[in-house]
Amino acid sequence: MKKIYFTAIALFYVISMCTYGQDAITGGDMEDSEAWEISLLNTDGDNDVIYEFGYTETTPAEGEGGCLYVSGTNTGTSGGNLTNVMFYQLLNLQRGVNYTFDGAYKDVRTSNFWTEVWIGGNEPEVGSDYDAAMGATLISGFKSTNWEALCPSDEFDGTFLNDACEPNITNQVFFEGEGDTMVYFGFRSGIWDDQGSGYTFEVYFDNISLTAEETYIISDINTDKFVIAPNPFNEQITISSSTRVKEISVVNIVGQPVYNQSDVQSSTLIVNLSNLESGIYYIRLTDQDGNIFIAKSIKL
Repeated sequence: MKKIYFTAIALFYVISMCTYGQDAITGGDMEDSEAWEISLLNTDGDNDVIYEFGYTETTPAEGEGGCLYVSGTNTGTSGGNLTNVMFYQLLNLQRGVNYTFDGAYKDVRTSNFWTEVWIGGNEPEVGSDYDAAMGATLISGFKSTNWEALCPSDEFDGTFLNDACEPNITNQVFFEGEGDTMVYFGFRSGIWDDQGSGYTFEVYFDNISLTAEETYIISDINTDKFVIAPNPFNEQITISSSTRVKEISVVNIVGQPVYNQSDVQSSTLIVNLSNLESGIYYIRLTDQDGNIFIAKSIKL
C-alpha cells in the first residue's frame, strides 16, 4: 500500500495545499468604515482625497456587494506635488504561520500612480510616508505603466493575488518564531506630480483578506525518511532520502507547481531554486514504491 509521510521539518501541513483558515482582516468587505483607520500620510494641502465605504455605483469585477471607493487629485504645483492616502488596521498575527493576502481591485489612473500593500510594526502617521524606511514590508501592489513595465495597463480590474505587478512581491506574510505579534496592515494609493499635469486616480477595493493556512498537527511524524538542508535556504537545497527518489516537485503556498523533476533515480540530489521568490514552499518526494514524503521549506 502506498503511504504519505510527513517529515519533522513540517510539523504543520496545509490540507490539499490550497485550503485556508481564519481571516485576520476585520471589515474586509469594505462596507464598514469603523473597521479601518485612514491617514492622508504626506498628502499636500492643495490636493484632494475623497472616499466612500459600501460604494456600489462601480465595483471590481471580482468583488461582492459594496466596495471602498477612493479618488485623488493632484495639482502638480509647489503646494501640491503629492497625494498619498492609506487605509489600515492593527492585527494580531501568529508567528510561524504563513498568511496569504488577496483582494479584488479596480483602478482608473494617470501617470506616476501607485497602490501598495504594507505590513509593519509602526503605525502610519500623517505627515510621513509609509514604506521600508518606516520598518514596513511591501507585500503587494500596482504601479502606472510609466513607472513599472511589469504592470500591463493603466486601467486594471482583477485581484491582488493573481495580478499584482509591483516587483519583488509575494502576497505572503510570515513572522519567524512562536507566539503572537501585533502589526499594522494597510494599503495606500497615490500620485506624484511636479509639472502641473493634473494627475488623478480612482481606485476600488473589495474582499480584502489576510488568511492563515488551515493546519492540523501530525501526530505520527516520520523523522528518518527525508532531510532538507539548509532550511531556510537562499539558492539551493540538498535532499537526502533513505529510499531512492523517483520524482521531486515543489509547490508554493497556494498550491501552484514551481519546480518538477521526474525520473530522478537517486537518494541524494541538489536542487537549484534560486529563481523562486522569498516565501514558504512544500517539497514533495515520490519514491520507487510510490510512497510520498512532504516537508515545508522556507526561501529567504
